Order: sequence, then C-alpha cells, then structure tokens
Amino acid sequence: NSATDLWVLTGWIPEQVFLQSDDLEPDHFWKRTFDAFNFGDVLITMGTGKMTAKTERELGLAGEHDYAVLDLREVDGQRLLLVKNPWCEGTSWRGKTKQAPRCDANPEQDMAGLSSTKLNEDTNAVECSRDLLNDDDQLSPGTFWMDIDNVLQHFESIYLNWNPGLFACRQDMHFAWDLRDQSLGRQQHRGQFASLSKQTIWVLLWRHLRNAIPAGATDDEIAEGRYTIDLQGHIALAAYSSQGRRVLLPGKHVVRGWFVDSPQTLIKLSDCKPGVAHTIVPLEQGLAAAEHTFTLSVFGNSPTALAEATLRSLYINTLSAAWTKKTAGGNAHSPTYPINPQFS
Repeated sequence: NSATDLWVLTGWIPEQVFLQSDDLEPDHFWKRTFDAFNFGDVLITMGTGKMTAKTERELGLAGEHDYAVLDLREVDGQRLLLVKNPWCEGTSWRGKTKQAPRCDANPEQDMAGLSSTKLNEDTNAVECSRDLLNDDDQLSPGTFWMDIDNVLQHFESIYLNWNPGLFACRQDMHFAWDLRDQSLGRQQHRGQFASLSKQTIWVLLWRHLRNAIPAGATDDEIAEGRYTIDLQGHIALAAYSSQGRRVLLPGKHVVRGWFVDSPQTLIKLSDCKPGVAHTIVPLEQGLAAAEHTFTLSVFGNSPTALAEATLRSLYINTLSAAWTKKTAGGNAHSPTYPINPQFS
C-alpha cells in the first residue's frame, strides 16, 4: 500500500486506518488528522476496496486503487479533503451531496479564497462548498474535493505517515522468526519494553522483504519476472500487561491491531506508567514455512527499555520421550497401559 511506499521513501511512520471498523470515531479521527496535517506532521493517502465496473463508472473512482490527499479544509461546516488520482488519465469523483444546504455565498466573491467559480442561470446550482470547489477550472485533471462522509462511505482505508520527529526517543530490536520447524508449532517471538516515564508509546513491527531468487537464476529468468518478492501472509501486533513475561496462551490484551498483508503494522499504547513493562507479541497468519526477519521499533518522548521477554518460570526442566510402537500401551483399561511414557 501507499503507506509502505512512503515509509521506504521518507522514513515517516506508517499507520493504516480501517474506515469500516466499528472502533473508528470519525470526529476524533478528523480532529487529530486535521491538526497534524496543518502542522505538517502527517502525509495522507487513501485506498478504495473492490468495486464493480458499473460502480467505478458511476462514482468516477477506481477500485483497489490508492489516492493522494493534497489538502484538508473546513468550510461552512463541511470537512473536506482535496484528493488526487495519481494516474495522469485518471477519472475524478462524480458524486454530490444532495442533502447539503445550498451556500448563501455571493457568486462574485472568492469563496474565502478557495474558489473563484461563478454561478449563472444556465448551469445547475451546486449545493455546498465542496461542490463549488469542484467547479473550479483551476483544479488539475484527476483532482477533486470530497467530504469526509463520502470518504468513509467509498474508501476502505486511509494511510497516515507520521513525522518521526514527533518523538524524541526511538529504540529498535532486530530478530528472526523461524517457522520451518512445524513440530514446535508456529511460536511467536515475544519482546517486552518498559517505559521510564508516563507517556504514549507507538510500537511498529516491520517485516524485511527478500527476493526469492535462487543463486543459480539466470538473467533471462530474472528479467521474465519468474522470481518475485514473497508477500504472502498477514502480520499483527498485540500488547499484554504481563510484566514483560512471555505469554503462554493469548489472553486479554491491552491493545491488538488488525491482521494486515502489508509489511508494517502499528499499535499505540496510551498513558504507559513508569517502570511498568508490557509484553509485545507479533502474530502471523499464512506466513511461509521459512525464516523471516523483522524489526520492532518503539517510539516515545522519553527513554524506554526494550528487551527480550522473560520466561514466566525461573526454573525449567525438560524431559524427552517418544511414543513408538513399543511404548504405545493403549488406554487405561489396557493391560499394557504402564508401558506408555509417564512422568512424575
């Protein structure tokens, strides 16, 4: 997605916001994004979901496509986004707000510096500030204003890339996660951190991408695109208040993110108390049975201590045994039951 692209190009922290989530609070989301945008601390892009060809024609939007957001404004009570289709021949959104009250602005005026559009009797009167802005001839092709309500209706995700300069401190942990040994199960690598002061902590997990190109591949095979980067699988992050100890079974989490197919996923922990450790658990679904490498990054405005999660028990004793034809004694009603492996 576009947040990954901007993370690679700029190093700004990627966040994916699912607009159809029940947890989304539109008013709170708009305020924090609008304020950060005006301070120059966030880059915004948006992505649509799957659409039929008919819906694409009716809306003027492309399905499964990312758009750039060039500006945010509040005009006449409307919360507006200036959206840009990066395709040079891309279409523009055709919708209008039918229920919006008609503006009382004088057509001869400049619409508070936003548009010089004039209305006349031969054209259909637009019904709100957004539609007046979209009638501006100075808008470049593929660029249009859209209100936040229609964004929530027609887009699937908003991607935010945050200025890392918002945080004074950062700590990284690099680790490998080997999923090849299925006998051990798909165990989760667990890290833990403790904040040294009360603050909000952002935790970013990013997966390292590798080309699946064997050593003996020829130039022609590579040029044909026979070998590509392995992007299968989904990852997520969860945080637990388990004093920095390993989590044996997924219990009640403090924060848990969505499973995403992008290489990065972000969670935020608010009001972390000084000296209280949290356990961070990367999760996966469908990753290939291979060794994967990751980086866990913690951002905050005061130092944090990031380290491996500790074991829940101080002492561990491991005994090995095998269930074979000679040691399979059957159930408790069988006379050979005592030959089963037993421990005390």
